[in-house]
Amino acid sequence: MSAANRALAVVCALLCALLASNATTAWAAPCPSKIEPDPDPAIGYAFRDGRCEGLFKQRVAASADLVLVGAHLVDPKFPLPTEASQAAEPIPILAAKSLAEKQNLRVRVLSRRPSLYYRMDAGLPATGRLLWPRDVINQDSVHLVDAQVLALVCVGTCDSPEPKIVPVQVGGSVQDANASSKRVAGGRTQVKIWFRAGLNLKQLNVRIERNDTRKVVVPDTNLLGNVGVLPAAIAIGAWFSFDKPGAYRLSATAVPDGESAEDSIVATLLVP
Repeated sequence: MSAANRALAVVCALLCALLASNATTAWAAPCPSKIEPDPDPAIGYAFRDGRCEGLFKQRVAASADLVLVGAHLVDPKFPLPTEASQAAEPIPILAAKSLAEKQNLRVRVLSRRPSLYYRMDAGLPATGRLLWPRDVINQDSVHLVDAQVLALVCVGTCDSPEPKIVPVQVGGSVQDANASSKRVAGGRTQVKIWFRAGLNLKQLNVRIERNDTRKVVVPDTNLLGNVGVLPAAIAIGAWFSFDKPGAYRLSATAVPDGESAEDSIVATLLVP
């Protein structure tokens, strides 16, 4: 190989590495067909530059339909754009690189606002860093801000009967993620886990145990406590503390306020 060809090969390798480290998505079209998009093409759920994103029509729930909708290392935080240049800056979504390098990870972002049926689906690059464009969430009819964001990173798919969940950070930097993931003295990691149901709930019971030893980390706990009845479609989150990295089995049961049947979910939480 000539010196010129070797130089060209080096430049190509560097460009490929740069593109990979700043990849915005790795989602293959088409988008999930079960989701009915908003008719407005500017904001409707659709395939957009490697991701599926936008508003959709929510079906009326006939059961408790309990869903895990978020697992955060820290509360999402990104500034509102005050200038045109800021409005164009994407928002970083960060997960543990050690897991992203070995697993096929998918990102799902939802809205906490009950009246805003928003969703974004994308693949997470092996770097563990995804750049989330603002073009849809900055629309006046969407206007999704950090306090309204729910994010979930899953191995393979979030729609599995027992999904594998990776805690995520929305906004900030890789350094912020490394520093803030250890939130408790003694090296314990905290994760805020979010749930939402399709009917009013009078109880939401959660239990967490280690996958390998079945040691109970969180005994059966009613997250609603003295809240009373949790209205349908309102998300509720709680911080849980973990003393070691590894896989944890999370189970949750929703008890509707009425005669509807209970609904239970199970997930594996991969704590970095």
